Amino acid sequence: MALVFMSGAEWGTLKEFDEDTGSIVSDKKRSGSYALRVGHTFGNKKILPQSLSEAFVQFAFYPETSGAWTFFSLRKGATDIVSLRKNASERLEVCQGWGGTVYCTGVTALQLNTWYVVELHFKLADTEGLIELRVEGNPECSFAGDTKPGAEEDFDTLRFYAPGATFCCFDDIIVFDPSGELNNSWPGGLKVVLLKPNADTVPNEWEPSPSGDHYACVDEVPPAEADYLRTESADLLEVLGLEDLPAEAQAVKAVQIDFWGAKGSTLEPTRLQLGVRIDGTVYLSEEKNLPMAQGLISHQLEQSPAGGNWTVADVNSLQLAAKSRS
Repeated sequence: MALVFMSGAEWGTLKEFDEDTGSIVSDKKRSGSYALRVGHTFGNKKILPQSLSEAFVQFAFYPETSGAWTFFSLRKGATDIVSLRKNASERLEVCQGWGGTVYCTGVTALQLNTWYVVELHFKLADTEGLIELRVEGNPECSFAGDTKPGAEEDFDTLRFYAPGATFCCFDDIIVFDPSGELNNSWPGGLKVVLLKPNADTVPNEWEPSPSGDHYACVDEVPPAEADYLRTESADLLEVLGLEDLPAEAQAVKAVQIDFWGAKGSTLEPTRLQLGVRIDGTVYLSEEKNLPMAQGLISHQLEQSPAGGNWTVADVNSLQLAAKSRS
């Protein structure tokens, strides 16, 4: 597996991130319905599900303010290891730490209020480190050598930020691990979209609250707590139909099953399995623990569990599955 993280802010909530001082906006986005906006010393961070020493990182960047300022970094805990900065000439710089010594400078002068796909390949090492920066798929600058500013051996956090009176937006955030068999290189401008539940199927063994269509209890964006599906028993299966991909979709690199939920207490069921149903067969994940308060649980599928790479037709025909577990 090489997909580490992806988000297009499509759930319309900052709860998807680990810091909630930015905002979610709908009037500025590259794809889907929402984007993440930071500014005026507000920012967001995302703690990755695994630590990395090398990664390909993509995000769409929308600068709203001119001038020089640092807006993104890879961190280890609270320590910034490498960052991206927009200089006074509106060109991107890859810097040590948080806007420190410049490793290399790009050639494209960014325009305000314009979306740009920014991709960074970063390898953390003393002598064999590597930095490659692309904008809109075009090489901007590179550096080879010492990319290890301190004692940190890896990084585990994405940081999005805009200082003072500056503002910018982010969308289509993707992190690939180059050590995997799939999705191990440049994302190449991928888009992240959300397919919401839109139909009840069989079985629907969970209980809707309030009563009515099951899918209508879990199709809100952002996720609501006023209506939901619940179960007090283990081994009950819920299967729901999903929306189709946008008409523009030509290929699919990965599918992520998202579940917003919580356990009601320490009583069972306290875990669940997530998955999909394809051609009548249900494919479920390993058991995942439920949080005490509403939170996001995800399961990533980089290939179809029925075999082979995903196609648009595969995704448009699959159904969402969730099974309660003790």
